Amino acid sequence: MSYKDILVFLDGSTDNDARMEFAFSLARAHGARLTGVDVDAAAAFEGEWAERAKSLAETFHAGANRSDVRVRYKIADRDAAGWKDFYAHYADLLIATQPNQEAFGRVLSG
Repeated sequence: MSYKDILVFLDGSTDNDARMEFAFSLARAHGARLTGVDVDAAAAFEGEWAERAKSLAETFHAGANRSDVRVRYKIADRDAAGWKDFYAHYADLLIATQPNQEAFGRVLSG
């Protein structure tokens, strides 16, 4: 099976880099376009997560350049209740975050 469009949810958590690298490797292997969606909640831009959350787009694009993968970067609508519906049904494969107590309140719930 081949994927044309892969979507990865991105956030300021410490496991985000591993999720991104996995998404880049899958996109490269399938020749797919990768869409990264920033799902940080407003609270992610405060405290220890702030630097990672603020540099998410730059980190994602740098990884795409290293991986030679076509990408799009989106920011989830933090005010929309069904924000996942805007993105998930357009992808052949979705790479999502895992439940993480440290992320509670910092990542949008859906």
